[in-house]
Amino acid sequence: MKSNYFNISILLASTLTLCSCAVKDNQNRFIQREVIAQKLSNGRTLRIGYKGPKQANQCKLIGQESHNWSGEQFESMFKMSGGQSGLKDDAMKYADKHPGVNYAYMYIPNQESVAGINVTMMRKATIHYYKCKNAPALHSNPFKA
Repeated sequence: MKSNYFNISILLASTLTLCSCAVKDNQNRFIQREVIAQKLSNGRTLRIGYKGPKQANQCKLIGQESHNWSGEQFESMFKMSGGQSGLKDDAMKYADKHPGVNYAYMYIPNQESVAGINVTMMRKATIHYYKCKNAPALHSNPFKA
């Protein structure tokens, strides 16, 4: 009987772990709330978020980059980090080289399959770079509105 409880607890723990990774790696209503601040090497601060700026932020698009999302996820396995960490690093490098950029909107494609075949690897993650008069407010807890 104890063995069954142990097996169920292991199964439940691994399921919750996988679900939490899926929530973090997809463009969903939780992650779209998150906006964090990263200090750049030149002393400026870049805000990075998973939602586009609103009209009230008064932002001007400065640039855009596309990234192979499956490649970012693969590289992150060696760094022991999520696929977003590579995108964040790229966003910080871009902002260091382009004065005025103070907000980066990262779009991560959701997992998608056709006839049971994962086609997410064919989709691109994009980073949009903005110069905002009022950068989006910081929000570090995606599960809290």
